[in-house]
Amino acid sequence: MNRIKLVAVAVGCAAVAFSTRGWGADDKVAVIDMSQVMQAHPRTSANRSILEEELAEFEAEREKLMAKLQEMKEDFDKTRKEAANKALSERAREKNLAMAEEKLVAIRDFQRDARERTGLRQKQLADHRIRMGKRVLAEVREIISEYARKKNIALVLDSAGIAASGVETVVYSSGTLDITEDIVDLVKKVE
Repeated sequence: MNRIKLVAVAVGCAAVAFSTRGWGADDKVAVIDMSQVMQAHPRTSANRSILEEELAEFEAEREKLMAKLQEMKEDFDKTRKEAANKALSERAREKNLAMAEEKLVAIRDFQRDARERTGLRQKQLADHRIRMGKRVLAEVREIISEYARKKNIALVLDSAGIAASGVETVVYSSGTLDITEDIVDLVKKVE
């Protein structure tokens, strides 16, 4: 939804800018497939690898939490069964029942803590993905801006963008307006 709003604002700003200063003969418009450009950036695949490693670490942490939880549940079940054992004295059964209740409280606390840790870790992963993507996007935008200035292009639209109506933001463009390949070539040279 934010991307849709961003595209709408960009198109609106461009329309206002061109309507207030007038459309000159030298003004050019170009289109670009930003998803293709972003995928071509060398840091995108490196970022993907980093995120996959972090996700694998997260999954390993989650597996450990689940194993610990399972162990706690099995211990609780064993203690609860002992509390119901008629062969034990009343006092021993009551002691086991009290221990089972304590273990149940511990399980609930552990589950709550695990949910909180998992949620925090998921948020950290998402934030990291967004930060890495923004850095790549900033570099790509700088490359596009420099290219557009050199080629006297006044407006560059993302042909891969989708409008609120579900239709691509660029309904039609001739191939001569597409600068995707030129930008991909420049992006691939980024170190």
